[in-house]
Amino acid sequence: MIYPDPERACIDILKASPHIPVDVGVALPAGWTVSSPPFIQVKHPATPTVSKPAAWATVAVVAWAGSTTLAKTWAATALAVLEAHDGSVVPHIEVLTGAVPDSDPDSRAPIASGTVRVAMRGRALIP
Repeated sequence: MIYPDPERACIDILKASPHIPVDVGVALPAGWTVSSPPFIQVKHPATPTVSKPAAWATVAVVAWAGSTTLAKTWAATALAVLEAHDGSVVPHIEVLTGAVPDSDPDSRAPIASGTVRVAMRGRALIP
């Protein structure tokens, strides 16, 4: 079975949303600082749990911003957009953890992160 990339699916959903007018991607843009526009990072660091024909993946959403309040707002908005997804890209997304504030240990930038569980349908690999 082949499964869609849950990280790519979440990025596509967020980029298509009118509620997310900020950049979204896998890696923080080079040279990003707290005075840069907010950025939403999407990370899927593990292998999905497979139970054929379905699979589930935990995906992290990290919002980088100039203040803790903005970081929490962007993370919460991104999580809400993912949870409200209509099922056209992946069948189901649910929030596991809400927006939790923190700071990046390297840059000390305010961040907030949360996680979602992404359900995926597999398709048969045809030789």
